[in-house]
Amino acid sequence: MHFEPLKRDALFGQYLGGSQPHWPGPDKGEPVACSCHVSSRAGCYIEHVTKIKQYASAHRRIRVEKQRKRAPSQRSLQTKTRILDAAERVFSQHGFDGATIRDIAAEAGVPAGLVHHHGGGKEELFHRTVARRAQELSQLRLEALATRKAAGPMALRDVVCCFLEPYVRMAREGGPQWLAYARLVAHVSADPRWRGLAAEWFDPTMGRFIDEIAALHPGVPRRAVATGFVYSVAAMLAHVTSGWRIAALAGEQEATAVAEDLVTFCAAGVEAALRPH
Repeated sequence: MHFEPLKRDALFGQYLGGSQPHWPGPDKGEPVACSCHVSSRAGCYIEHVTKIKQYASAHRRIRVEKQRKRAPSQRSLQTKTRILDAAERVFSQHGFDGATIRDIAAEAGVPAGLVHHHGGGKEELFHRTVARRAQELSQLRLEALATRKAAGPMALRDVVCCFLEPYVRMAREGGPQWLAYARLVAHVSADPRWRGLAAEWFDPTMGRFIDEIAALHPGVPRRAVATGFVYSVAAMLAHVTSGWRIAALAGEQEATAVAEDLVTFCAAGVEAALRPH
């Protein structure tokens, strides 16, 4: 943008303090009347400068908004996944109190600052780690339940199987991270301070299955159904994480626990909890 230079008396040479006449210089020319307002050319100059500033401000705002809307890069997503995987392992091994951000960073192979960037503080990172697989697991369980209901009338064993089988399958086929997640869930289930976390990510799905069992056994107190179901969850976590204990007590080299055995055990346990005492 080009601006024509202003002459001496167009802006800076004028007396801007009042209405006194301005003498051009020592050569004694005629006095030039002036007012407290700058010349029209100076006004144009100021207007142009203002527009430039407004344009620059708007450009910066648009650039910031674009940066905020920009999708994270593949590298960033991979780093976040690596951090959450590391947090899952560290929290499952040491619990919330024993784990540190430094330990998680070392496990992930990243600076501690990146852990804070992707996960926040330790408690926020713990919440994100628990929530990540809870969403996927809930969807698998509800899909199994919907498929079974569409096939015809259900029995209590069918409901229990739809809840347990998806997780047992993921623990068997989904890799070691799902085993770490089972231990992590055990920490959440055993510590009342995570009541809010469990209520947000686990209770809605569990409540759906408890409703299905209650519908099969009208008149049975909901507390009895919930008791049997919580015991079943504990058995599921033991089935996934304590296979080595079964092998050791059975005198075997490897665990041979079968999902069908777990479903049979839990279904019988829930039925026993439903009987009047």
